[in-house]
Amino acid sequence: MEPYFLTNHLAGLLLLVTTQAWGAMELSQRSANMEGRQGATKVGGVGSRLAMLAALIATTIVVNVAPHAVPAATIRPGAVACAVGLVILLAGLVLRGWSFKALGQYFTHDVMVSPEQPVITVGPYRVLRHPSYTAVLLIGIGVGLASANWAGLAVVMLLILTPLLWRIHIEENALLTTLGDRYCAYAARHKRLVPLVW
Repeated sequence: MEPYFLTNHLAGLLLLVTTQAWGAMELSQRSANMEGRQGATKVGGVGSRLAMLAALIATTIVVNVAPHAVPAATIRPGAVACAVGLVILLAGLVLRGWSFKALGQYFTHDVMVSPEQPVITVGPYRVLRHPSYTAVLLIGIGVGLASANWAGLAVVMLLILTPLLWRIHIEENALLTTLGDRYCAYAARHKRLVPLVW
């Protein structure tokens, strides 16, 4: 069985355009912050970034293979699953862009901290400590649902969540060590990824 977005040309085109827009947004943000911040220390090396890249490549494979490998896990109707997936994907893109804007110069693809950086509490950071990672999770859910296969969605979630949790661990340790009580107070009042849950 083919993934729904491969059998419906409009769905496939919409998925392609939205994922390409995400890629362009990430590249634009990366090039804008290529030099990093003056006086900031890189933490954790490139491992978490490479793990996320590997997860995204594996996600692409999974959403194409899962409907063939586990046809019994097909989500019906496929059109509804794909439409809901695209809406969630778009919500993730909007949240990711909003997170970029709220952090401004403090958003980097590498984990970087400096003692003088502020704890950002505007935009989506009023609600969550890591809304940009929540956005990546939403994008993963959206892509997984667009495949219209429960098994594909489950594997995609595992692939995306694993490196995100690792990166959150690295980032939170760095922020607590560098910013101390300022970040500790913020963390005590804000959940990490899911409002009111965790």
